[in-house]
Amino acid sequence: MTSEAWSTAILTAVVLALAALVVATDPTPATIARSPLAPGLRFDAVTRVTVRRGDRAIELELIDGVARVRGPAPGLGDARAVRDLVSAVAAARADQVRRRTIAAPRAEVEIEAGARYHLVLGEELPASGQVWIGLGDGRAALAPAWVGRALDREPDALRDAAIVPTGTSAIGIEIHGPAVDLVLAGARLARVDGGGGRVHLEPTVRAELLAALAELRLVAFTPPPTDPSGAATVRVLAGGPSRELTAVGPCPGRPEAVAVTTSIGAGCVAAAALEQVWAAARRAASADAIARAPWPDGAIASIAVAGGATLSKQGGGWVIDDAGARYDADPDRVAALLAALAAPATPRPRTPVDDLGAAWTITDDDGAVTAWRVSAGAIARAGEPIALALAPVAAGALSIGVELRARQLLRLDPTTVAAITATGVAAGAVVRGAVLGEWQTPDGRPATAAAAALPGLLATLAADRWAPLTQLGPVRRRLRIDLDHQPPLDLALGARDPTGCWLALDRLGAAHVSAATCAALLAPLR
Repeated sequence: MTSEAWSTAILTAVVLALAALVVATDPTPATIARSPLAPGLRFDAVTRVTVRRGDRAIELELIDGVARVRGPAPGLGDARAVRDLVSAVAAARADQVRRRTIAAPRAEVEIEAGARYHLVLGEELPASGQVWIGLGDGRAALAPAWVGRALDREPDALRDAAIVPTGTSAIGIEIHGPAVDLVLAGARLARVDGGGGRVHLEPTVRAELLAALAELRLVAFTPPPTDPSGAATVRVLAGGPSRELTAVGPCPGRPEAVAVTTSIGAGCVAAAALEQVWAAARRAASADAIARAPWPDGAIASIAVAGGATLSKQGGGWVIDDAGARYDADPDRVAALLAALAAPATPRPRTPVDDLGAAWTITDDDGAVTAWRVSAGAIARAGEPIALALAPVAAGALSIGVELRARQLLRLDPTTVAAITATGVAAGAVVRGAVLGEWQTPDGRPATAAAAALPGLLATLAADRWAPLTQLGPVRRRLRIDLDHQPPLDLALGARDPTGCWLALDRLGAAHVSAATCAALLAPLR
């Protein structure tokens, strides 16, 4: 026999000896299969979950996907944490299954979902990256270590500890605590004062209160006291079930906490966190909390002036409805108006004169409506004891109507102009010729360059500002513009001033244009 053959025989003998040793030391052969630890488990079928860890336990009942704690202290379960646990159990696979009993359980998880699943967390095997999981009936599985980490949870981690979760879209807040009684209502959380008046709050004040509420978490879960002594309460409305808290006294064994009953169960919250809520509420209830900007935050959908025009958002722009007509608003002027409404103003005591101002109605993107009285340089919001005096620049932008009209006067394709007829100063007419861009007089003579350029000028005609129609003054010339397949247009040229002149296309307002534009519009049509 060659040396290579001898080597092969020796190695084979060693392998057989090791195999025999394994059989001798573990007479129960392993079942090698990547089988699920909880066959058929589905989250939508789960009705109950119980977790035990040492002397602590929690039992949750699931109804329509909502987890509620049944014991030891009733409350609301953390739906995400419960789903995560069940999903981990459903995904877990056994590397091996053997006849084995878990001698020292570290945690237990029971899930009822039609069938009953009972998993017992046993010892870890760091060398192989595995863990023993008891399956019941004297069987245990070797599973990847991540399965053990998924099962090894503090029972209270399955509770909903946040009394007012971060991101809650509150539409109402009511707080009654030490030296404070505060009620906020509506999507903008306006403060409801005595007599039903509503006060807009500074955004930073409102944000501070919401942040303090989001820090309220149960740090311990205990049964409610039999003899509650407190009366301080917090209530937050957010479209679903309200989130509520009542402080009922000291937390047993935890001097740094306060015992509470809440909408998610009884327990304790950190005293410092609760004091932050009281402090933020006191600031929100103070006179200094009133918003200094007329419209401090949020998106405006429309502004209506009683007996006047309405400015409203449409698509990506703005339109004005005035006297039965609708026209585009100039985006730059609307931006200046919105900036003026968002700029800080100077508060002063409200006077009877403020209530005589023009009535404005502001509707935001959520449909909430706010009423204002707008007078010369000042805005008085409904229900507030103050008026806001605007800075001169902001006051100058405070207008809803023709002043906001888009600068471009016409949406016109110059090739659709068939004829232009002038009356008044330099009466005359030109008509379109047979060749594109060719213009002539009615008797067939070629038109002047100034007359031929008029259709292009009309297509780009832009105002530098708008004013009420009375600004037009005496009409010096009228241009009738005949179009293909459209009604004719009438343009009136009126009064001059040092920088240009006024003209009108309709009865809604007068547009001011430059002196050069005026001269071109007055050019003889010949």
